[in-house]
Amino acid sequence: MMANSVVSVGMINPKHFRRYREIASVLAKNGFGYVIGRLVRGRSGGADALDASEAMPSATQAPFAGNFKDNETVRFPRVYWDYTTRKVLTMEYVEGVNLKNPEFLDKAGISKYEVARTLASAILDQILVHGLFHADPHPSNIVALPKGIAFLDFGMVGRVSEERRSQFVKVLIGLIRGNASSLVRSMQDMGILSWDADTAALKVEIEKLRERYYDCPLREIRISDVMSDYMKIAYRFKLRIPSEFAMVLRSLATTEGVVSSLDPSVSVMELARPIAERLVKQQLEPQHLLAEALSVLRDYGELIRDFPNYAHSILRGFSGGQFKVRMDPEELASLFAQARRITSVFSRSIVILALSILLAGIAVAFSVRPELGRVGYFSVYLGLGLSVALLIWLVVSMIRSR
Repeated sequence: MMANSVVSVGMINPKHFRRYREIASVLAKNGFGYVIGRLVRGRSGGADALDASEAMPSATQAPFAGNFKDNETVRFPRVYWDYTTRKVLTMEYVEGVNLKNPEFLDKAGISKYEVARTLASAILDQILVHGLFHADPHPSNIVALPKGIAFLDFGMVGRVSEERRSQFVKVLIGLIRGNASSLVRSMQDMGILSWDADTAALKVEIEKLRERYYDCPLREIRISDVMSDYMKIAYRFKLRIPSEFAMVLRSLATTEGVVSSLDPSVSVMELARPIAERLVKQQLEPQHLLAEALSVLRDYGELIRDFPNYAHSILRGFSGGQFKVRMDPEELASLFAQARRITSVFSRSIVILALSILLAGIAVAFSVRPELGRVGYFSVYLGLGLSVALLIWLVVSMIRSR
């Protein structure tokens, strides 16, 4: 069945994998769970229960091959399932130059520039277009071919939902264009930034970074440097970094390091711009907007459908005394002050309204009984003057009370 075929056989020691999971579980308890969650999952089943798709995730490369079936410059080794067991993965042998030995590329007549561009473009397509990406593209996992590259060892694979991809594209566009307001809104949409956070202070910090990179051409900006600066801001403002986002950053930083070692003139950021802008344009196409509108309507429909249950649960909680109200003295004082201002403005408005009604009554009486003469004219002018004076007083007092 595999006559005249050359295959590569990879094996994993179950004892080693068990140790990795034990280390991962310790890291997870100390706040690093978003990175190593994949290793922790399945712990209860034991190493003997692992199949090839879990113990050796290279089996997940089939979807990669499908995503790049029309791209002749990117290859993924074929998996021979008939010869793959729970502890042995058998796949196609790919002959090429491993990027851990870049000095052999020149001897093989392979352009480092083309390899660097192909690698960067492939990773960006995996992340931004397909949502399934190689999360550990270090040199040992990449083989250079005469006309392209091949990815190996899918031990760390990241997935990004369509919604996350859309949000990440907006973040990337905000980074490229240096738009602090757009970037903050995208961070709020992703759940990175809470809606009650100090967005004004955050925008100031982002503006400082924008000024730092403003005069730099895109080809000279390293994504890893920019992301490092933003991670410092994230730590300061206690931003919540989604697990998918952390995997994306890791993959991009690793890719950028490999690309830079091959050819420093190739910029991942510069290659990312046309892809991101193309995806933004696609999001504005009528069919995409229609699909998004239908999704929003569906969400609202579910909200309306479930609202009675939510309301019932809340009322039941109130009746059972399960809700606690916490009052902040400072917020309470501010609330009372605002209430006093509103009451003051309201009372003044009532006075002006009453005076206006009185003035209207005098005007009507004068029109009905012209014999009032000068007394009627004087009353109307006096009422009009008082109304204007009170109106000016009301506006001035409102301005002062702010």
